[in-house]
Amino acid sequence: MKKTDILRYLSSLTQLGFSVAFPPILCIFFGLWLQKKWGVGDWVIVVCLLVGLVSGACSFASFVRTARRRAERKENDTHETGQGR
Repeated sequence: MKKTDILRYLSSLTQLGFSVAFPPILCIFFGLWLQKKWGVGDWVIVVCLLVGLVSGACSFASFVRTARRRAERKENDTHETGQGR
């Protein structure tokens, strides 16, 4: 495995971690801000958390789709050039 491949995988995993972890955290802080600003109930935090979790799950699904496409493209390129034999 090349050094550039290792760095690409490492950067992809870092991106995945940020794109899955940050939406719920940001949504919770937004819910707390709404609660403090307008005095709404605790249900707002729960709703914001659910929105953040759904957003993180969508980011994860998008990441997996992209990774699969890249892997299939790389596999097809390897088979077409005859390097996979």
